[in-house]
Amino acid sequence: VRTVSSSILMQVNATQRKAFEVLGITLTKRFLMKKGLLAESFIIPIDLHKEFFEDTDDETKERADNLVVQINSAKREITMTVVEIKCRQNLGESDGEVLHEKIQSQVLNTISAMQQHFEIKPVNDRLDRELKTLEFKQFLNFYVRRATRYHQLDSDIALDYIKFLNSVEEGYTLRFKQLGVIFNFSQESRQKKEELGD
Repeated sequence: VRTVSSSILMQVNATQRKAFEVLGITLTKRFLMKKGLLAESFIIPIDLHKEFFEDTDDETKERADNLVVQINSAKREITMTVVEIKCRQNLGESDGEVLHEKIQSQVLNTISAMQQHFEIKPVNDRLDRELKTLEFKQFLNFYVRRATRYHQLDSDIALDYIKFLNSVEEGYTLRFKQLGVIFNFSQESRQKKEELGD
C-alpha cells in the first residue's frame, strides 16, 4: 500500500470501512499486476485529490479510487484507466446492481473532473490552460518519481515519461479507460468477470 500512498496506509486503523478500502487497494494492485495492467504504468490515488472535484457539476463529489496512467511519448498520448474498488462481505444480486451503478457514477465523475482540468480543447479552452498544464506536469511527475523510488516503474521508462512531461507544453492527447473491481468475500467462485457499458 505504501507504494501507492503513505496517507492511505495511515488510515488503515481509522474505521472498518477504511480497513476494507486499504485491503481493496492491496488486492486490486495484485490483480492489476497479474493481468499485466501495471506494465509501463504508474498508480495515482485520485481519491486523495479532492481539489480536482470541488468545481464539478456533481453535488456528491464522488470519485474513483485510482488512476492507472500510461504514457505513449511517441504519440504524445496519456492514457488514464480509472479504477474504482469495492469490498463487500456479503453481496446479493440486487445489491450488485446498485453497486455497479455507483461504480460507474464514480468513474464517470472522475473522468469528467480530469477532462475539466487537463483535457486540451481545440476551441473554447480554459483561459488558464498554461497554468493547468504546469499543474498537470507537476502532478504526473510526482507519481512517476514515486513509482520509480518504490521500484514499481522501470527506471528507463520513468526517464522517458519525465522527458515527455518536460515538453508537455507542446501538447498531448488525454484518453480514458474504465475499470470497476468488486471483491465479494462471500462469493463461492474465485473470480467472476462482467463487462458493462464501454
